[in-house]
Amino acid sequence: MGEDGVEAVFEEEDESDGTRKIFSMMHPIMEAFKDRTVFVFDELDNGLHPHVADMVVRLFNDRTINKVGSQLIFSTHNMQIMSPEKMRRDQIWFVEKNEGSSRCYSLDDFDKKKVKPTTPYHVWYDDGRFGGVPTVNYTKIKSLIMELNGEQDIDPNLFGSVDSEGE
Repeated sequence: MGEDGVEAVFEEEDESDGTRKIFSMMHPIMEAFKDRTVFVFDELDNGLHPHVADMVVRLFNDRTINKVGSQLIFSTHNMQIMSPEKMRRDQIWFVEKNEGSSRCYSLDDFDKKKVKPTTPYHVWYDDGRFGGVPTVNYTKIKSLIMELNGEQDIDPNLFGSVDSEGE
């Protein structure tokens, strides 16, 4: 209901991708809380508001709701989910890609004297301390694009001060 007191009803196809996704997830999630299940999601947060993705993780970690011990296994690019308040160390796994192969390892594998419950996991991950962060070479990508586009001259004011050559 809007501020003007008018209620609007949307058809499913008019809803956002995130709204449709959470509605499609609700039945299997509810079933997982009845019968022990392993619930697997590739990119859980894709299309979902970060708070909604947090809620799904929280539901699975809440023993008063998830009484049967169902598991949620998911991949994500949302580093905010990776916090000691939301997930235990043994629940966080990384994938390190190297020359076409991938290696999986847990945050729990790291020294507990160095990686403490107060550690900002998502900050350390973003800094590359846990690995699993892709190497992005801006200069090579830029050169490739320039080469493919015939190295056309671009108006230097087109992007303002965002474009920096220092990378």
